[in-house]
Amino acid sequence: MGRTTKIAHFGAIFFFNTIFKGIVEWVLIPLSMKELGFLKTFIFTNLFLLSLGFFSIKLYDYYGKDCLSLENLKKSQDNKIEVEKGNNLINMILKWADKNPFLLSLFLSSQNPALTVLYYRYGHNLYNGFTGRKLILIFLRNILILSLYINTLLYLGLKVFK
Repeated sequence: MGRTTKIAHFGAIFFFNTIFKGIVEWVLIPLSMKELGFLKTFIFTNLFLLSLGFFSIKLYDYYGKDCLSLENLKKSQDNKIEVEKGNNLINMILKWADKNPFLLSLFLSSQNPALTVLYYRYGHNLYNGFTGRKLILIFLRNILILSLYINTLLYLGLKVFK
């Protein structure tokens, strides 16, 4: 499989990953909140986000291609090279990386829980999965916070419109 084919395959998988996440967040979670209640939906959301993040990291590492430009960004930052403005993700990271790493990690996780791991793991172009206990804890913390946020807003929204 050539370089272009690998990038295209990963890009397609990441695209479907994003669509799947949208369907779950906008259709399945609201339906399960209505039918199952807050606690069961909270557990479902945590399991979904955990699976999504884990699966995304494994695919990113398997294909070993920097289609999101995160590895190039980390390399530039490590070598103190000025980074050109790129896509919206890169621009946002450049803006928030030094200002508030906690909010940056939450924002990245809101897009896909794997993005926090991919950006904050040590080194660049290593494609080495979860490296270090601290990174795993940050990954799990962000999933819990986002799940609590999503489910609380949804729960309150359903109560208001009942």
